[in-house]
Amino acid sequence: MNNIKLLVGLGNHGNEYCYTRHNVGFWFIDRYIEVNNVIKTNNSMFDAIVNTHMYKNYKIFLIKPQKYMNLSGEVVLAIKNFYKIDIENIIVIHDEISFNPGIIKFKQGGGDNGHNGLKNISKLIGNNYLRLRCGIGEPNDRS
Repeated sequence: MNNIKLLVGLGNHGNEYCYTRHNVGFWFIDRYIEVNNVIKTNNSMFDAIVNTHMYKNYKIFLIKPQKYMNLSGEVVLAIKNFYKIDIENIIVIHDEISFNPGIIKFKQGGGDNGHNGLKNISKLIGNNYLRLRCGIGEPNDRS
């Protein structure tokens, strides 16, 4: 096990998606950066916005893929391979329509529940990564 962690916030890039609830992964990364006073570098390697944060003896990569959600796995695979990150050290933060807004749960591995971003990631790196599932409710739930 290495001392590198990868936090991947899923969302869609572009102003038209900025405030859609499917961008909860991006919001999480932005909030993490703000709360932890991470100096934003916005390195754009790998078709992603990449920031880093040192926490104790861990180097944490904070990733916002800049490909569409259903191609997020390409970004995760490239970063995983480049930095030799173990799959167990990857956390993907994503929207979860089966949870009410405000409910969050961790899950290790498992299916993609129809989520195209997770489907692509699992296809390319396997599914044994940790997920932070953030409730957004059903499409007709505007809360």
